[in-house]
Amino acid sequence: MANLVPADIGNQQLLCFVKVFKSNVRAMSEYIPQVYPSQIFLFRASDGISREFDSQTLGWGELCCGPLEILDIPGDHYTMLHLPHVQVLAERLIYCLGQVK
Repeated sequence: MANLVPADIGNQQLLCFVKVFKSNVRAMSEYIPQVYPSQIFLFRASDGISREFDSQTLGWGELCCGPLEILDIPGDHYTMLHLPHVQVLAERLIYCLGQVK
């Protein structure tokens, strides 16, 4: 009634979205990050970069023992996964896979 979701989404699909959302919130609140012993490639959305962290590494620098390489991707946290930005993400991912020893 409040037009918060598209009209073509049924109750069952909406319940699935809510279930996934709850699982994601629970995972975020319970996860304790560990230091990663190797190189990290950080795919960072170039639009709307979070100012939550002081450093350009968005907090990942504290979790990395090896080198950390930042790869900026056009778009924001969500649009970087859609055309045309996802093409840049794919190119950078191929580059990273080529760097892994």
